[in-house]
Amino acid sequence: MAPSAKATRTFLLTASIVSITIGGSLYGAELKSKQEKKQIIEKDHQATFDEKIQSLQSARQVLVSKKLAVEKQLQDLEIRIAERSRKGLASSTSKKTDQDGQSK
Repeated sequence: MAPSAKATRTFLLTASIVSITIGGSLYGAELKSKQEKKQIIEKDHQATFDEKIQSLQSARQVLVSKKLAVEKQLQDLEIRIAERSRKGLASSTSKKTDQDGQSK
């Protein structure tokens, strides 16, 4: 059975309404995000020097704390590497090898 003209018309109207709704919601979301960006930029321009300095100082504190954590991790890694190399030297000197390179 072929679809009737009424069913086809209903399908087309439904598809049109859905596409218009989706397009409108996407356009509205884009407008809202642009407006929010505008407000943030405006707020940044209105911020006083003291507020900007305080914001930069807090960002600096976060970065310094991250730096200290990474430096500590690096020191721990260097200690582990040194311990492993000492263990490797100790174990290799304790093993005696003959001329063929086989352990005794």
